[in-house]
Amino acid sequence: MSDWMQWIAVLGLIVISVITRSAFFMTDAVWSMPKWLESGLRYAPIGALAAVAVPAVTMTQGALPSGWMGPKVMAAVVAAMFAWWRKDMLLTIGIGMAVFHLLRWIA
Repeated sequence: MSDWMQWIAVLGLIVISVITRSAFFMTDAVWSMPKWLESGLRYAPIGALAAVAVPAVTMTQGALPSGWMGPKVMAAVVAAMFAWWRKDMLLTIGIGMAVFHLLRWIA
């Protein structure tokens, strides 16, 4: 692909993105979502977090590890239990990182 074709592709993506995202602001109509969509979107943040965190914890260099008792998995389990117990996100991250580094130091 030549340089000018790349620039045309980038500009086309910009135009498409601006048009689709600004359509809601160009009209005077009030946009409302159906209740089923609103209730489904409540689970989008946890789904996105799981999509990022689960592969990061369970995979090593793009493959499943041979043992499931690695430091990442153990730290994630401890952090999940602590998060369920305390419901404190910042402290959960700290506990998970501390357990992870402690297990790596021991192993």
